Amino acid sequence: MRTLVGIGASPGIVIGKAYVVHSESFRIFPRRLTDEEVEGEIDRFKEAVAASRQEILVVKEAFLEKGHSPDLTEIFDTHIHLLEDPVLTDETIRRVREEKRNVEFIFSQNVEAIEERFSSVPDEYLRQRLQDIQAVSGRILRKLLRKERQSLSHLSEKVVLIAHDLTPAETASMDKENVLAFATDVGGRTSHMAIMAKALEIPAVVGVQTVTQYVKNDDIVIVDGLQGTVIVAPDEQMLNEYQVRRERYLESERLLTQLKDLPAQTVDGHIVTLSANIDLPEEIGSAVGHGASGIGLFRTEFLFLNRTVPPSEDEQTETYSQAARLVSPDPITIRSLDIGGDKLLGSDVRYQEVNPFMGCRAIRFCLAHPEIFKPQLRAILRATAHGRVRLIVPMVTSLSELRRAKAMLDEARDELRAEGIPFDPEMPVGVMIETPSAVIIADVLAQEVDFFSIGTNDLIQYALAVDRVNERIAHLYEPTHPGILRMLKLVVDASRKAGVSLSICGEIAGDLPLALVLVGLGVRELSMAAAAIPEVKKLIRSVSLKDIERLASRLLELSTGEDVRAEIQRTIAQLVPNHKDYELFTWART
Repeated sequence: MRTLVGIGASPGIVIGKAYVVHSESFRIFPRRLTDEEVEGEIDRFKEAVAASRQEILVVKEAFLEKGHSPDLTEIFDTHIHLLEDPVLTDETIRRVREEKRNVEFIFSQNVEAIEERFSSVPDEYLRQRLQDIQAVSGRILRKLLRKERQSLSHLSEKVVLIAHDLTPAETASMDKENVLAFATDVGGRTSHMAIMAKALEIPAVVGVQTVTQYVKNDDIVIVDGLQGTVIVAPDEQMLNEYQVRRERYLESERLLTQLKDLPAQTVDGHIVTLSANIDLPEEIGSAVGHGASGIGLFRTEFLFLNRTVPPSEDEQTETYSQAARLVSPDPITIRSLDIGGDKLLGSDVRYQEVNPFMGCRAIRFCLAHPEIFKPQLRAILRATAHGRVRLIVPMVTSLSELRRAKAMLDEARDELRAEGIPFDPEMPVGVMIETPSAVIIADVLAQEVDFFSIGTNDLIQYALAVDRVNERIAHLYEPTHPGILRMLKLVVDASRKAGVSLSICGEIAGDLPLALVLVGLGVRELSMAAAAIPEVKKLIRSVSLKDIERLASRLLELSTGEDVRAEIQRTIAQLVPNHKDYELFTWART
């Protein structure tokens, strides 16, 4: 028996027989072309691109015919756009003409150069976009080399799929009756493969790294999409344990479905608003389906990736307006661009930094590039004509940064007003509290904004000087650190005194024990991954506000993170008789 750890991409527990999809490898050698062969080689490349585009369109239409949400087809549109990206296509054609070498070799070199740039990006969301490039380039190379990948649409028996990677098209075309779950070597929570798995409700664990190394065809495997683990060749005791866990999970899912339209209300009548964090518009359907009361964080970086020039104002306006309409009448909080020197955005603004997490990113980057920031602000303002839109500015460290951003927003308002373009002049504006300096001056910032949202992911790593993606020190990333709890309380007190609303949009908002602590500290809005909403709602409906306020008060007096965790566990055991239902969920998912 062997337990492999990855990332839970789609919830569920499955026990089944493995079916391994072996990864393909392309051995490509350079070949010199004669002058007469060059144009024929370019035509061959164009035909491969056109055939790849047609294949994606066929999968997209079949996906819609099965009754899936049209919003999810934007994933296929992203791949079609990549097929037309000059970096992939025009550059390949140019080099074939100049270097007179076979198109497979030139194209694979271009792809390798792009992969190298993306693989060094520390941001997980952006790294996952590399998979889209690999999916598209792999499809083109198969056409050029006349190779076909095995189809997953006509499996003859129920299996757990094991693969190095799966494209969104492969995931969408799976035979859902026979693919019980899947696990992959690569991938993350924001990969399109993961989004598709959630939409299809197929349990999945991604980013396991070595799953194809240790699993063979017909092995019995357990895929735990809750914990993010794959257990290979489980013994009888483990099988029995997971049979019980699976039944408990299914029963819990049935109960949670009944809670979808009920409020997150404590037993003594206090309501907590539960919103969803999303990376892409196609996730809105899942958020609403899980009972989200709006979108607490809409990240906009996806619009700026995989392209050589920023998106136009009109393109952004259409995307933000569509999202606002889908969420309406609930609100959507759109975060201005959180991008920097570590992220790819065209050669004119790209540069390398030794430590991009503390470099020219987020609001610093936007203020340094008004030609990018102003069109986004105009687009967000224009979207207010289609729903309840709020703007939030990330990584603010000083009042001067906030004022400069607001001044540019005022300019955008004046321009739209002069042009006769409709927008809501009273659009709420907030700041992300995700740096220690912002915590300390929260009382000052509160005088100039309508709301706060605490980004605990960055706040914790900045406050504790811990890079949470560094495996050597990730154990020091401690949401229960007394210093973190006291910082949260400072922001809560500042927001209450100034009368501005406050939400938490970091990962800890969706962690069951810590969600209660946050409410006890005074937070009344939590924004999280959509799948976590029903679980958090059920727990909130099981306790009284008075009890968890007393818990939070005791925690603020403790000296170590270990003491804090022990006190939370002890209290939940007393307050929630069925607390064992939550043992499947980990502390502070990161």
